[in-house]
Amino acid sequence: MIKFTDLYRGVLMSKDEIKIFEKPSIADIKEKLKNQRGFKVRFSMWKKFLMAFVTLIVGAVLLLGSIAIKSEKDVIQKKVIESCFEISDVISHEIGQLLENANKILISTSKVPAVRSFDVATLKAIFESLLSSFKIFTRMAIIDIEGREIYATLHDTTPLTSKVLHSLIVKGNYNAYYQSDIYFVDGNLPTLTMAILVRDSAFKVSGILIADLDLRMLWPIMDRVQLGKTGVSYIINHEGYAVAHSTDKSKIGKKLSNAPFILAKIGESKIDATRDSSALKAILNSSDENHLLYAASPLNKFKPAQNFSSIFFPPAYVILEQTKQEAFLEAELLQKQVWYFMFVCLIIAVIIALIFSVSLTRPIFRLVEDANRISRGDLATAVAVGANDEVGELAYNFDIMRQNLAYKVWELETINEVGQKISAVLNLEDLLKLILSKYIETIGADRASVMLFDEETGKLTASIAKVSASDLESYDVDVNEGLSGHVYQTGRPLLIKDAQNSEILRKFKKGDIYPGTLISVPLIVKERIIGVVNATKSVPDYFSDREFSLFNSLSVQGAIAIDNAILYKLAITDGLTKLYLHRYFQQRLSNELSRSERYGYKFSLILTDIDHFKKFNDTYGHQVGDQVLREVARLVQQSVREVDIVARYGGEEFIVICPEKSNDETVVPAERIRKAIESYDFRVNGAQVPITISLGVSEFPSDSKDKKDLIECADIALYSSKQNGRNRCTRFCDIPANMRSIKEMKH
Repeated sequence: MIKFTDLYRGVLMSKDEIKIFEKPSIADIKEKLKNQRGFKVRFSMWKKFLMAFVTLIVGAVLLLGSIAIKSEKDVIQKKVIESCFEISDVISHEIGQLLENANKILISTSKVPAVRSFDVATLKAIFESLLSSFKIFTRMAIIDIEGREIYATLHDTTPLTSKVLHSLIVKGNYNAYYQSDIYFVDGNLPTLTMAILVRDSAFKVSGILIADLDLRMLWPIMDRVQLGKTGVSYIINHEGYAVAHSTDKSKIGKKLSNAPFILAKIGESKIDATRDSSALKAILNSSDENHLLYAASPLNKFKPAQNFSSIFFPPAYVILEQTKQEAFLEAELLQKQVWYFMFVCLIIAVIIALIFSVSLTRPIFRLVEDANRISRGDLATAVAVGANDEVGELAYNFDIMRQNLAYKVWELETINEVGQKISAVLNLEDLLKLILSKYIETIGADRASVMLFDEETGKLTASIAKVSASDLESYDVDVNEGLSGHVYQTGRPLLIKDAQNSEILRKFKKGDIYPGTLISVPLIVKERIIGVVNATKSVPDYFSDREFSLFNSLSVQGAIAIDNAILYKLAITDGLTKLYLHRYFQQRLSNELSRSERYGYKFSLILTDIDHFKKFNDTYGHQVGDQVLREVARLVQQSVREVDIVARYGGEEFIVICPEKSNDETVVPAERIRKAIESYDFRVNGAQVPITISLGVSEFPSDSKDKKDLIECADIALYSSKQNGRNRCTRFCDIPANMRSIKEMKH
């Protein structure tokens, strides 16, 4: 939506201004930075200055030899008169622009949907906003086609509204615009009324939008005019009444004594019809008996802007008045031939200097404009290099600086964006996927990998992503082998721009080396190396020092996020089985209860216990028992879905939360767990040892809606499995009602 303030200025945002809010294409910046060309000075600045100086001297000499020393008082007087008329024209144009802008605002307001639909609440807000923002408006009103007032900021106390209605509707004037002559409220408040037809969505006339303009807004314009001690400026209407006066505000609203003379001269010149002020200049100041110099300009001299041709200016005139003695004082002083001769030489010299100064300073002005634009944050638009001299070289280097700055801004934004996203993820596997995907996306790599040091195995565990990090490949790497092992051992990042011609890569790489670029950076947290991150591209010299620096910065944030995720994982997992701890299980169970209650989902619990495990520990020892716990935990984890939560409930007991699964559906993974452990080849000292487990299943909400009771239901089902021969799965709902307690089962 166009703002009224933009309409008032008469300026809308250009495409170049809109570019300020566009983010520069990093691909274009990279390409330009890689293909920088040199700059050659073809025509230096000092040569231009030399040419300008020679031309100025030669021109002055020729002028001195060709111009006769003769005083031309009439010529000087004519220039003074023209200057006065130019001033009056400028003032007239400025006043006309002010009225035209008010007309634009009125037209734009009439097209607002709320105005077309006569929405009174919105009309009130719009009118109050216009009256507050544009002091030229004193009253606004809207009436329907029958003349009924829809809304007005002040009620009309004059018959003006009916005049507007009669002109636009009754008389069938569908030019959609009405404007009154200047009239005075309370005798001395100059006012002008504008009106515009309002059309509904079918473009039918539905009403009239009316606005009163406070022409006191013209006074500051007149007050700015300085015409010496005797000069005065004022505006009169077609009847000679003063609308504005620069020196005596008491005359406003009154008919000036010299107004008949001025209006008569204006009528003789026919300037209202021809808009040519040359005749007026001759007629208005033709009498030598008149000791005053006049300059007049009608408001209708300047045509309105395109698309706003409906406006016409009121019959009023800007008048400048000054005594001829003061106006022509300089001409009297310049009568002498020498002064006149020097004055002409000066004018010629200034013109010549101006021509050359424009050509010399235009590139500098362009460079200043570009610098101001960059200072406002526009890094997308290139700096124009329009000259082949030192200024052009400066502009060229300035554009290189802009490109470097744009890249740096993008780099910082990228680092900040990636840092914010990865810092919010605590799940290690999800974090590694996110880090690798962001690294691949940011530097344009084909693949990336994160290798984390495993203190238990003493190896680097690698997670590799190709193009997309939706799936990860994993394997182990010896810390003393390969390029990644070298980076881990030394703690120094490496950039290999051309893999096939890299001596250091041949030293550590076994087998064939394919074309491409490689980055390998250690992950360091508090001076402790926790792993290595790598990125590759199958194009030689693809990664530059810029990507290398950015990758190092991203790796610092990645190392911190990974370390936090590892610490979080250690805090919620059991050190022996690598399953979630009992405390974390309770938290996730509470969350699942709340979620299932909110959305009406079912979920189930599977509680397991290793059969005869106490006897097993007594027979083979606790170290072998720990090995069995680890294997059982691994088999349970592999037998359920990724969304299922597996935790060590205590001792040899494990528990699984199965979201959105009924107890009927949960029997399938429960049996899968039982069969996986029953069929697993457990060996102690080379001999096979049979291991089985018993399982109990309970369901929310059919078995219980309470967290504690739901666990107890699963425990009762587990106990039932134990009582009925072990190595089996029992659902709580399958237990007879009179046997649904451990106490009753024992009896």
